[in-house]
Amino acid sequence: MPHLPYPVRIRPVWAADRPRYWYEYFVAGRGQFPIDMLRHDLCWPATSEDAAKIVDACVPELRVGRYTVKINSYREPRIGRWESFGWLVVDAVLAEADRTVDIYDALGDENAKGETPLGD
Repeated sequence: MPHLPYPVRIRPVWAADRPRYWYEYFVAGRGQFPIDMLRHDLCWPATSEDAAKIVDACVPELRVGRYTVKINSYREPRIGRWESFGWLVVDAVLAEADRTVDIYDALGDENAKGETPLGD
């Protein structure tokens, strides 16, 4: 471990300390990926392939067509905020260990379940 200029208290992270629930959702859009949404929604790309899609959507020379990116978060997606950037939350589930619950059932969103007005 590198030397740090201040004392560091190392505490193990136990399974009981981790959140039991998380959100898995897909966002779809064209153009610049709203990278600030990762900070705002405290979320991250689900896989390295999803991270690569975000990079491609951020670099104009690499950007082609529409992207669909799977996102994980401990917070519910801010659907209106994603839409303000031109990206849509097209599907979302609340996951717990081996169980998932479709949060659109509770939201009553008619545009859910993969239907998107972007059209391809």
